Amino acid sequence: MIGAKADISERRQAETMHAVQLSVGNKLEKSASLSEAVPTIIRTMCELQGWTVGTFWLVNSQDKTLHCNALWHQAGLPAAHFSQIYQGLVLQQGDGLAGRVWKTGNAILCPDILNEADFPAFHEAREADLHGGIAFPIDAGKEILGIMEFLTYERLRPSASRLEQVGALGAMITQFLHRKD
Repeated sequence: MIGAKADISERRQAETMHAVQLSVGNKLEKSASLSEAVPTIIRTMCELQGWTVGTFWLVNSQDKTLHCNALWHQAGLPAAHFSQIYQGLVLQQGDGLAGRVWKTGNAILCPDILNEADFPAFHEAREADLHGGIAFPIDAGKEILGIMEFLTYERLRPSASRLEQVGALGAMITQFLHRKD
């Protein structure tokens, strides 16, 4: 019975990701630039996949830092205070999920950010009861342009398929950037 539940859960996850990819593709097609599309993409991903907070971290190539370019969170939830603090952070390579993705160039799934002592705004994340997180790069050629990061109240199970799916989403957004150049 456990195997059947896992299969159903993976199938639902794949169906949801397919809906996300269709919706994100539609929003990208209607947008003139990534900066125009990002807030809508973040909200769409959060709403369709049940993420509590979604963030787009933009790489500042001059000072070699990550800055919050866009953030969306579910309304009226404890994450509002966390989001306010999180938006003002400046991250270095290796800091938190976004900084680790920037450093490695690979998508990362963190089952519980509260087990990461170096997570930025750790205390606010704990107060907001945030746990699981996933982040993936958006690149422009050989350089990473930014990082999309999503956090949830749930603890996440490690999942290679979920990482592959968000990697594919990152690749789709990267293709959009190349078409618009």
